[in-house]
Amino acid sequence: MSLFLGVLILCISDSVRGYIIGDRRLDATYQELGDLNIGGLFSFSEYDQKLVCGERVSLDATAIIQTTEILVARIREINMDADLLPNITLGFVFLDFCSNVQSAMIQAKRFLPRSDPSDYTPTNQSNYLTSYKVVGVIGTSINHVTVPISILFGGAGIPIMSAWDSGSDFNDQSKFPTFLRQTTSFWEILKTMFNVLETSSIEVFSILLEKRLEDMVEIEKIREQSEVSNLCLIELVQVTVNSDFEDIVVGLLSGISKVVLAFVTSISANFLVQAVHHLEAGNQFLWVVTDTWLNQGIISGMVMLTSLGPYNNKQVEAESVLANPWFQKLLNQFHCENEDCSQGHVASITDIEAVNKEALEHSIDIFAMGLQSLLKEHCPEAMNAEATACFEKHYTDFIKYLSSDVISEYQENIRNDEIYVSQMIISNNSDGEKQTLNVPIGSYTVSTEDSSFIEPLTLDMLDFGFEDTQKAAKCQPVCSEREYTKAFHCCWSCVRCLDHEIVVVNNTSCLKCPSFQWPELKDGKFSECRMIEPTVYGLDTPTAAAFLGATLGSCLFAMMVLGVVLTHNKPKERDAPMWLVVLQLNATVCGYFSVPLYLLPPSKLSCTSAIALFLFSFYVQYSALLLRIIYVYKAQAGVLKTTPQLALILIVVIIIEISVLLLLYLSKPIGLIKNQPELSKKFVELLCFFPVHIVAYFLLVSILQLLMCSVFAMKLQSGWYGYEHSRFILTYIVLALTGWVVFLPAYFIAEHNRIKMHLLIIALLVNHTGCLMLSYTPRLIMRICVKKGISSYDQFTSFRKSILVSKMNSIEEKKKSLTPPVKLKTPSPVSPVEILQPSIETVSDEHVYSSSV
Repeated sequence: MSLFLGVLILCISDSVRGYIIGDRRLDATYQELGDLNIGGLFSFSEYDQKLVCGERVSLDATAIIQTTEILVARIREINMDADLLPNITLGFVFLDFCSNVQSAMIQAKRFLPRSDPSDYTPTNQSNYLTSYKVVGVIGTSINHVTVPISILFGGAGIPIMSAWDSGSDFNDQSKFPTFLRQTTSFWEILKTMFNVLETSSIEVFSILLEKRLEDMVEIEKIREQSEVSNLCLIELVQVTVNSDFEDIVVGLLSGISKVVLAFVTSISANFLVQAVHHLEAGNQFLWVVTDTWLNQGIISGMVMLTSLGPYNNKQVEAESVLANPWFQKLLNQFHCENEDCSQGHVASITDIEAVNKEALEHSIDIFAMGLQSLLKEHCPEAMNAEATACFEKHYTDFIKYLSSDVISEYQENIRNDEIYVSQMIISNNSDGEKQTLNVPIGSYTVSTEDSSFIEPLTLDMLDFGFEDTQKAAKCQPVCSEREYTKAFHCCWSCVRCLDHEIVVVNNTSCLKCPSFQWPELKDGKFSECRMIEPTVYGLDTPTAAAFLGATLGSCLFAMMVLGVVLTHNKPKERDAPMWLVVLQLNATVCGYFSVPLYLLPPSKLSCTSAIALFLFSFYVQYSALLLRIIYVYKAQAGVLKTTPQLALILIVVIIIEISVLLLLYLSKPIGLIKNQPELSKKFVELLCFFPVHIVAYFLLVSILQLLMCSVFAMKLQSGWYGYEHSRFILTYIVLALTGWVVFLPAYFIAEHNRIKMHLLIIALLVNHTGCLMLSYTPRLIMRICVKKGISSYDQFTSFRKSILVSKMNSIEEKKKSLTPPVKLKTPSPVSPVEILQPSIETVSDEHVYSSSV
């Protein structure tokens, strides 16, 4: 409401300034100006997000052209009437708001009164839109557009007349003081139709309802009203303009009720008529419709109960249609340039089958009679310009003349006072021409709600038995074991429960089963939840077979590496004590043994054993790797720790890690867990459960150990002693750290425990296999390559040192030849390691191996 008031203030301030700025596309009007004019707002063009007004016409463009021609024809008839408005000429101005609320507000502002008469014909800028003096406006059929426009016109005192069903949105006269309508509200029509059905002993019906925001409230009100009227609502279908109307009609044909109340928009009504015509189902329903069916092409065979006036034809002049600029836009869209094409479209428009053309004509008549009354009272002798000036002086009082007794013959059809009810039967005569049988039923006065005058319907034209409209056993079907009975006051419908829901004891609703339970039959209904037998995975699944195959291959590779290490155990060919190397290899093999324990049918023993081997393997492997790198680093520095000290450090580290792990285990032990991935499926799996804090502690310790290993491995890069090993070990450390970085989010966001278990197995296989390949294999391959030319690793090392020394001496000699002799101080003695260490930074491995060749 505040938004509309803000727009109103803006519009009033704009009227003082005079001109309205807008896109020139909005200036495509259909007008024939007179002394006083009637305005109109129509949605002729489609909305375009890139343009103010789209290039294509809307879906109901033909019906809008017919509507405007009915209005134009009636205005011209009034101008030829010597008694109604003899002294003035009535004109019209119809604007296209292009199916857009913003454009509608811009167009509505052009009807507001201006402070300066010169403001109506701006000439200084092309973007200024012309304003028009109007006595009233024929509103649009789109409610969400009519609401802000009615507020705008209400503040300016301009009457707005609606010839369409505007619903109950406009019942509050304090909000819409100048809003008038030729039809009643949706709910009054609904009550009227219910009374007609009750009088005709029709007890079951269906409803087609246009889908809107307030649907749930309206649906409940419809059900309540049907119960009050002792009617059975069998089916309620919500539709939009994008619905498949043929499917909807097919569904109604297969249903119980053949009486359908269709409260839909004009566009949906058009699609519905086309679907009925295509399926040849015109006389297989009794259609109860409202005035939204205005100008729709009613097909042969349709039997309709309507609140509209009589159904008849209206002929308009072809010259008027051709002069309509909107009709020209319609021809341009169809690329209809030759005369034969255009004449075909003219013929389809001039012969109007209007369901409620009287409502449109009455709107013009009411404005004309109100003008006549106002001019007679204030300036009876005024003519033309004088009459115009007289109206402008008293236009704020014009709304009173539209509601007074001076137009008594139309008064009873304004402001929701009366509803006309009639039955229309459309059939073909022997010559194939369409005939219409109008059966007047009566009028229904809302204030008295007296339905005693309503006559029964004529149902001879319908292609279904009259008994189908009454309550029957088929209105009370037998529901299946998965359905409950949704009872209404007269019958019930069967509502199916979901697969994981049970039918409650009183057979009135569904209830979801708790987790790990599933509905079971009891007394003919799925009314009891029972535990689901969990699915246990074994070693026979494809995933388990793949993991076992990878584990077996890795174990064989580990055994081969262990054998090579044990057979080539010369101290100078090792970079760490023999026991430390063997311990690391055995820890790797122990980790592989945890994989089949993971894959066995889960039990508390198998789960605990699997995670114990898993953690022991990683703790021992990373601790041994750290000590191994420290050993090489100390060997390079010439400060070696003794073997007992290394063993003591390793034992202490492992004891601390295991002690903390035991404390965490005691706080929440490892066990089994049931997992139901989807509550809507009868599937429960039994898996091992690893507490989060144990996994988090393991990851923290492992990553810290790897980071410490990386520090020492990078320090080894600058020395010659462990250069060959350090670069491979550093590659393995980078691989392991990258693997854990990827593992962390994947593990903790995985929804199913089975996926988490698979991630643990993958992490173990990748880590341990990478350790075997990068910590041991490069040294074995190097030994094989060097063995052909040099008998032992010791000889290879000595040979490499001699080459480095000779290379360094040659560099020194070149320096002496290029520089004059300088007396130098006697250098202090240095170790061979200090001599070789700087030179190794300037000599690459390629130089070493090429020199050996």
